[in-house]
Amino acid sequence: MIDGINKLDLAELRKRQGEKWSHYPPDVIPAWVADMDFEIAEPIRQAIIERVSRFDCGYPVAARDTGLPEIFVERVARKFDWQIDISQVDLFNDVVQGIYFGLLA
Repeated sequence: MIDGINKLDLAELRKRQGEKWSHYPPDVIPAWVADMDFEIAEPIRQAIIERVSRFDCGYPVAARDTGLPEIFVERVARKFDWQIDISQVDLFNDVVQGIYFGLLA
């Protein structure tokens, strides 16, 4: 079982303002991939609070400077024993874009 799944409260989820929970009738439980129903991980929550408190809500100048490619390469090496050259890592800002390029490949 997914950790934290028992904490989900349907009544609380239906109070959210996004289309997923405000658009559909009560007998429908929408199962969108991109909407997160679980709590935000504390390090991510704190990073968001820090940036918002500084009014720092713009796009990063260079997405590669975030360190995400390096983190990804290290993680897949550790978890799956995959050796990926960092030059082969691309960053996408949404799931559908990644699926699109995956299908093209």
